[in-house]
Amino acid sequence: MNQWKPYIWRIIFTALGLAAAILFMLIGFWKTILILLCCSAGYTIGMHLDKNIPFSIKLPKNIQLPEWLRSWKKR
Repeated sequence: MNQWKPYIWRIIFTALGLAAAILFMLIGFWKTILILLCCSAGYTIGMHLDKNIPFSIKLPKNIQLPEWLRSWKKR
């Protein structure tokens, strides 16, 4: 196993590239992009939960939120 250690990131990203290429061919570009976006959002949420980092959304002051969202944000 130690002989593979210097090349571990090359192996991982080659496998990820191969998986992405297969997805592009099987289900198409936009569906693959949607899957990648959902996976990265899930990873980000999981990372924040693992590290107990609070979620915060910074919006510019001139953006008007809908009433239902303003009341939810105050909670």
